[in-house]
Amino acid sequence: MTTSETSHSARYWIALLLLVSVGRLPELFPALSSLALGKVSTLVALIVVLLSRQSKSVFVLRTAIGRRMTVFTVVAVLSILVSVWKSQTLQFLFENFLTNIILFYLIHKTTYSVQTVRFYVNALIVAIAVMAILTLQLQQTGRLSVSETYDPNDLAMVIVTVLPLMALSVLASRGIARLVFLAALGTSVAAVMFTGSRGGFIGLIIIGVYLLLSRLPDGKGGRSGRWNPGKLMLFAVMAVTITTITPATTWERMSTLSDIKDDYNVTADTGRLALWGRGIESILNRPIGSGMATFEVVEGMGGGRYKSAHNTLIQVATELGILGFSVFMSLYFLSFKILRQVDAYPMSGAGGQLSSPDSRNWTLAYTSGLRAALVGFFVTTFFLSAAYTPVLYVLLGLIGGMEECGHRNGAGSGTETGQLAK
Repeated sequence: MTTSETSHSARYWIALLLLVSVGRLPELFPALSSLALGKVSTLVALIVVLLSRQSKSVFVLRTAIGRRMTVFTVVAVLSILVSVWKSQTLQFLFENFLTNIILFYLIHKTTYSVQTVRFYVNALIVAIAVMAILTLQLQQTGRLSVSETYDPNDLAMVIVTVLPLMALSVLASRGIARLVFLAALGTSVAAVMFTGSRGGFIGLIIIGVYLLLSRLPDGKGGRSGRWNPGKLMLFAVMAVTITTITPATTWERMSTLSDIKDDYNVTADTGRLALWGRGIESILNRPIGSGMATFEVVEGMGGGRYKSAHNTLIQVATELGILGFSVFMSLYFLSFKILRQVDAYPMSGAGGQLSSPDSRNWTLAYTSGLRAALVGFFVTTFFLSAAYTPVLYVLLGLIGGMEECGHRNGAGSGTETGQLAK
């Protein structure tokens, strides 16, 4: 594999689509809204990928994650047939869900090496860091957010999901790059605290504990012990940021977690527990699902206040039925399986050097980071309706790309890598 083969010509357009879809670039900078960056980048990237000879050797359906995502997409489309509001489901499929699937497909299709994974992860980190910086620059009190799409809870969820990739990039990089990633990490942690999101705070704690107990890359192509200077540096940055920058209003909100029994989410008819209860009842009454993007309608039909599920698992099970829920959960389990298998084999670096220390170092960093990112997403979205948020499909696309690299390397080296996740 040559260097040119490891970098697809569509990657810059895909990175732009990532900045628009996850980073909400036109919302952060309104002057860009008239440029239709999302549509332009999607169209150009698709054309380049479909016409490029580079893409012809990559088959999304060859990977387990590609096949599973295809099944999930089919279930989502078929949910139109059972939808309680067919026009709403159809509109959401074409205006929202389709973009996620295209993003997954493009990232998967163009990931040939760890260098490509690194390029897309860096674009994702830039998107999150920009939102974090703009959040901290707001001259106002209370819970902060900078996007029309993301409320404070959503913003915290997206940042927490990407934080592990920032943390592992700190450990894998050197020199100025390490300082840049470290600054992005500290800024993003501060932004989570400024959102005042209790779910985001819980997510921070959980991924912190997860990383603390994990054996992370040692920077030499292997994994270090559970305690090492790099890991301690990460937690020092996070701890200092949280304790010194967090506003008093956020600590007041966090203090309510110690007396949750009196919280409105527990006691009110519009609180999360009541919503979850009605959602579970809807699942039992209609196990085939109610159609994508219809939870609020179902909740209203059941005597509720037409509110969202505030739980991704209940959202999926209600809208896509038991089958859709099963496929959705299998994407999680399959992703962890694939990442464990990729751990055992080096991905190709630039020029197809399968076993270079740098390639191995970054491969381990990203398998660790993606696992922790999935944990962060799962925890924070337990309190949100986020089954169709773009950041999840970016993560799955990266995992699919890494699986594809495993197939290609296995085929080239005669190892069992070609049997990844089968």
